[in-house]
Amino acid sequence: MKVDLSIDNDTLDAQVPNLLLQPLVENAIRHGIAPRTSGGGVWVTAKRDQGELCLTVRDDGGGLPSDWNEDNGGVGLGNTRRRLEHPDGEKHRFEVGNSNSVGLEVSLTIPFRLANEAGGSPE
Repeated sequence: MKVDLSIDNDTLDAQVPNLLLQPLVENAIRHGIAPRTSGGGVWVTAKRDQGELCLTVRDDGGGLPSDWNEDNGGVGLGNTRRRLEHPDGEKHRFEVGNSNSVGLEVSLTIPFRLANEAGGSPE
């Protein structure tokens, strides 16, 4: 298995909700890589864009089946979606889809905050 982390330096001190990325990486390995005898790759990226933290987890597995919809997204995606819900309606984006090249890509965007703001800590 190949793992590639592309984490921009200006995101290293970003506040990320605890265990936000763990189920996404776990899903990439379990559903995208594990079924293949030849192995595969997982890519995790983090970048800052105009006050937002953009995180992406991508694998080079088979991607989503044609009959997939968000209602049958499973436990990991459902838990991540719920973790992003904020009681005061804070903006976020959470997108799941087949990658432009091959495999599955999950992208999420949350407001950028430094870990020392509001007592948070990076994941």
